[in-house]
Amino acid sequence: MRDFRSSLGPRVLLRLAMIVASGTLWVLCWEANRLLFQALEVAPGINLVFFPHGMRVLLSLLFGFWGATGIALTSALTTRELWGSAPLTAFVLPLVSGYCAWIAHQLVKRGNNPADQGTRPDGARSWSRDLEGLGPARINSSSLIALVCLSAILNSGGHIGTYALTTWLEQHDTASSTTSQVDRPHPGNPIHAIPESGKDPARLPSEAGSSNPTGVKASFAQSFAAMLCGDLLGGLILLYSLRWFVLAAIRLGAGPRRN
Repeated sequence: MRDFRSSLGPRVLLRLAMIVASGTLWVLCWEANRLLFQALEVAPGINLVFFPHGMRVLLSLLFGFWGATGIALTSALTTRELWGSAPLTAFVLPLVSGYCAWIAHQLVKRGNNPADQGTRPDGARSWSRDLEGLGPARINSSSLIALVCLSAILNSGGHIGTYALTTWLEQHDTASSTTSQVDRPHPGNPIHAIPESGKDPARLPSEAGSSNPTGVKASFAQSFAAMLCGDLLGGLILLYSLRWFVLAAIRLGAGPRRN
C-alpha cells in the first residue's frame, strides 16, 4: 500500500506533464499553421493544409489518452470563438478535435487479431505491433497512412456532422417560433424575422448570434471535403517530414557503414 502511494504522485505528475506538453505543442502548431498557410484558409479552423492534424496524430502516439486530453482541453479553452455559442458545438467539437486521433489509433490496433503475436498469417507484421512505437519513425508507411486517413475522416465527419445537426436544430426551433408568431406578429423581436430569400440554409454562416461562426459559405459536403483535404495533406506532410528527419538523424549517428 505504501509503495502504491509513493508511486501515485510521480504518475499523476507525469500525466499532468503530458497534458500540458500536448496542449502547448498543439497551440504552437495551430498558430504556426495559421501564419504559414493563411492564403489557403477556407474559413477559420478549415485550411487546405492543416499541420495541427499531424501534430494531433503524433501526440496520440507519444502520450496516448493523455495527449488527446491535452488537445481537447486546450481546444476548449483557446478556440472557443470557433465553436460558437450553441452548447452542443461548444461541448462536442473540442472532444472531436482532441480524441479523433486517439480513437483512430485504438481502432487500427483492434483491427488486428491480438493473438497473432505481431504477425499475420501471411507472415507480414501486423499494424498493431507497428503502432506500439513511440513515433512516426517506428511505424511502417501503411500503418501511418491508415492512421492519418482514419483520424482525418473522424475529425472532419465529427466537426461537419455536429455543425449540420446544430444548424438543423436551430432552423427547426426558428421555424417553430415563426409559426407560433404568425397570428401574433412581434416586429420588435428579430429572432422571429423571416430569413431573406436566396439564403442557403445548408451552410455554415458567420453571422451574429449564429452558433456556427466558421464563415463557410458552401454546402456541408464541400466543407467536409475541404477539412478532410487539409487534415490529410497537413498530417501526411508533417509526419513524413518528421519520419524522414528522425531516420536521417539515426543514420548519421550510426556513422558510415564498414565493409
